Amino acid sequence: MLATVCEAAPVVLLGPVAQVALRTSRRIAARLRRSGTTLLTWQDWPEAQLRLRVAEARWEGLGDGFGLLAGRRGRLVVVGRGAATQPRHAEVWLPGPDGSVQLIGEPAAGGTDVVPLRPVTAG
Repeated sequence: MLATVCEAAPVVLLGPVAQVALRTSRRIAARLRRSGTTLLTWQDWPEAQLRLRVAEARWEGLGDGFGLLAGRRGRLVVVGRGAATQPRHAEVWLPGPDGSVQLIGEPAAGGTDVVPLRPVTAG
């Protein structure tokens, strides 16, 4: 059934499922490549191209036991296969002032609001 959905939608979000056999995930990966569909899962997926995780998160805005929460700051880490094997990270507000995920940092060259993910450095 997932393979059929992958043919019909450009992005498929998959909730928790039982463990997926490697053979099945490879067959689905081939279908995804043919159709150009992106599969997003809530859990580890065999043969995933990228893995995104929140490495750390903390609330900001509280003083010494009082005050108002100003936001939750998080560090996202992305690691993948092929050209994406070097881990990269970005600092984000979870959520930002408008309720969405908002990158923290300087605007990228060209004046856009997109901040590129930086390589993870030891230390």
